[in-house]
Amino acid sequence: GDDVQIGVTDSGPGISAQNLEEIFRRFRQVDTGIHCSTKGFGLGLNIAKELVHLNLGQIDVASTPGQGSTFSFTLPPHDLATVVERFLEQFEGRNPEGSELSLVVAHVDPETDAGPCEVVDEFLQRALRGNDLTIRAGERRWLLIVAGPRQEIQDATGRIESDWRCFARNCPAVELPELKFDEIGSWMMPGQTEAFRAALRAAGRGANESADDAA
Repeated sequence: GDDVQIGVTDSGPGISAQNLEEIFRRFRQVDTGIHCSTKGFGLGLNIAKELVHLNLGQIDVASTPGQGSTFSFTLPPHDLATVVERFLEQFEGRNPEGSELSLVVAHVDPETDAGPCEVVDEFLQRALRGNDLTIRAGERRWLLIVAGPRQEIQDATGRIESDWRCFARNCPAVELPELKFDEIGSWMMPGQTEAFRAALRAAGRGANESADDAA
């Protein structure tokens, strides 16, 4: 589809068909017939798979014994609708029916310069858990999609606000803006998926209107 694909091909000994799935399992290594001077723990490809999964992509390998292997992974394009749909697919796949999903909008003052906004973006990308989603929906606006009920969201936003104030105090060379949060709501999945999508579209339109006002 529209995904970006990145791959690397080697001309090594290759991997047999029965070992292709084994190599991604934690603490599993396969015998390639090559004697290495260092011995690993069988974690590298498992970690790579987890990182790709957290970035809403897929990892794959194609190999021919005696000829070499091609390892590749995909990433979705930076498009709000595409990223959110991919996130929902993963969320429903790993969570039992009846799990809650909450939406929060983070934003800064419309007069904030672009430079500090980049700092805010990097901070928010690191602020949530790996299985939640932070996506930029405008120059000064972000959507935070968090697995959990409303009370947990209030606790999370309070923690992020506190961490941001501490972070801003420790950056005296740059005047960082106040970071504000609007809790949009929580929805039970998968029964309220369409209601969640509607709220997300409204939040996205709000981002566009804010950009127009700033212009």
